[in-house]
Amino acid sequence: MQLTEMTRVAGQYDYSLTLLSMPDAEWQRPEHDDGEPEEDTFDRFIRNGQYPVR
Repeated sequence: MQLTEMTRVAGQYDYSLTLLSMPDAEWQRPEHDDGEPEEDTFDRFIRNGQYPVR
């Protein structure tokens, strides 16, 4: 699989950030051992009627 690596370095903070991009990768929701998908924060907001404002 071909990966693209991008790195940003902030020398004054002694900090670097690296991003690996996998263009052929497919998003899959995390699941628990019982097979139920894990609920994320966005799902909780929607379930509670708090929709995004654009």
